Amino acid sequence: MQAAERIDEARLVNQGTYAKHAGVSAATVTRWIRDGVLERSLVQRGKRRLVDPLVADYERAERVAEKARADEDEGDAEDRESYQSARAAKVRADAEAAQLKLAKLRGELAPVEEVGALWGEVLGTLRRRLEVLSDRLGPELAAIDDEAEVRERLKAEVRAALTDAANEIANSG
Repeated sequence: MQAAERIDEARLVNQGTYAKHAGVSAATVTRWIRDGVLERSLVQRGKRRLVDPLVADYERAERVAEKARADEDEGDAEDRESYQSARAAKVRADAEAAQLKLAKLRGELAPVEEVGALWGEVLGTLRRRLEVLSDRLGPELAAIDDEAEVRERLKAEVRAALTDAANEIANSG
């Protein structure tokens, strides 16, 4: 089972609830189970079968995509091929959207705005730390005659600024 298909016990619903979620009848869900369309998304609890809706949506999209690819291979008329090709592209896009939705729910994805804001803060902190180096270290370094010692002191201060930036990133998660 792939990471994108893990069942979350907290999301489990009964077949009727999943049917409403999917916009189909309970009989259709039963048929999907019987036909093997829904396998990895099912959990047996005594006589009841529960469904993880996100995994089931992914599973259904994957199954339809497979069928669309098979139909593409069988198509013989240009119109049918064009229709099947467009249908397969839509199904692949739906399957990808289901994978992204699962990844987002697991916290594996972050919105671009949040990442950009975090990097803005980190780079701002780093810039401020580096901008004050000359004022802070100038008098101290002017008194040092050894070039190697000046270099080491500068390296240590730059390293400290970079470490602070890295810690800010680590503490933001």
